[in-house]
Amino acid sequence: MKFVNIILICFLCAACESQSRNIEVKPLNTATDISIRGAMAVSDSVVWLSGNESTVLRTSNGGLSWGKIIVSDSLNLDFRNLWAFDANTAIVVSVGSPAYIFKTTDSGATWKNVYYNDDKSIFMNSIAFKDARNGVTIGDQINGEFFTLKTQDGGDSWTQVKGAEGSSSEGSFAASNTCISYLPSGKIMLISGMTKAGCYTSNDSDFVWQKSTYCIPVNNPDGADGAYTIYMNNDMDGIIGGGNYFDVTDNVNVVCRTSDGGKSWSNTTMFPPHGFISCIKPFSSDHNAVLAIGSDGMSFSENFGVDWKVISSTDGYHTATSSPDGDVIYVAGAKGGVAKVCLKQISDK
Repeated sequence: MKFVNIILICFLCAACESQSRNIEVKPLNTATDISIRGAMAVSDSVVWLSGNESTVLRTSNGGLSWGKIIVSDSLNLDFRNLWAFDANTAIVVSVGSPAYIFKTTDSGATWKNVYYNDDKSIFMNSIAFKDARNGVTIGDQINGEFFTLKTQDGGDSWTQVKGAEGSSSEGSFAASNTCISYLPSGKIMLISGMTKAGCYTSNDSDFVWQKSTYCIPVNNPDGADGAYTIYMNNDMDGIIGGGNYFDVTDNVNVVCRTSDGGKSWSNTTMFPPHGFISCIKPFSSDHNAVLAIGSDGMSFSENFGVDWKVISSTDGYHTATSSPDGDVIYVAGAKGGVAKVCLKQISDK
C-alpha cells in the first residue's frame, strides 16, 4: 500500500525553535462498500466500525484485515452509533424507527437485543459512556425533548430520562456519532443544529439541562446547518465543528471553541480548515493536536483549533476514532473507506 506523507509546519514557535510533524495517511482495505458512521478504537490494533446494512467491521491487527459481522440478517439497520469497551464487548444503536440497541460480549459472534422502540418519531444520533457501566444515547426530539436513554449496567438495560428541551426547528446530527460528549466530571454535553441550535450541558445524575449558543451559523433553510461534532479536552476546553452538509466547501465559521465549559463559544480561527466538518478527534499524546474530517477533506491543528492546515480537499471521511495507545487516528466513511492517520515528530531545530 502507498503512504501519503505530508509535512506540516507548526503554526507557533517556542524559544526560537520550530517543529515539523509528519502526517502519514495510510488507506486500508475493508473489502466492503458500506457507509461507515460509527468508529471506536480500544487499542492501536483493535478497532470497531459500524454502518448500514446491519454491518459491523472489526480488526485485531491494526487494520491489516477486517472481519465483517452482520448483527441481524433479518433486519436492514443503519448502525450510526457505536461504543466499544474492549476487544470482546461493543454496543451498536440503529437510527430511524424502530430503534434497536444490540450488545456483544464475544467479539461480535453473537448479539443480544437490549432495547427496542417502535415510536415513529424516534431517531438516535449518538452514544457515549463515562465508564464501563454508565452511559447515554440521545436522539432527536420527541414531544419537545431530545430523546435520552441512560444505562447503569454497561448497556444491558436502558431507561428513558429527562431530555434537553429544544425548539421545534432544532435537532442533532448522526453524521459521526460525536454530537454528545462526556466530560471528566461526569457532565454530558449535547450539540444541536438544523435551523435552530444550541449546546446543552447536564449532570448525568439529575438531567437538568443548561443551554448556551455557539457561533456556527444556522441560517440556511435546508436544515443542514450547525454543529455536527464536539470534542472536549477537559471540563473547560473544547471544540465543536460543523457547517452545512449541502455546501461542504464553505469553510467560514465551521469551528468554534470554548474555555469555560461551553458557557460561551468563540471563533478565533485565522487559518480555517478545509470546509464542512463532521468529526474532530485528538491525537493521544498531545490533545492540542487535533484532526478534523468531513466529506470534502481533512485538516490538522496543533493549537487546539486556533489555526488549521488543510491536508486534503478530496477523499473525505465521515467519522474518526483516536487510538488510546499511540498517535493514531482511524478515519472512515463512504463505500467502506478507511484510513490510518499517524502523527510523527520529525525534528526539533
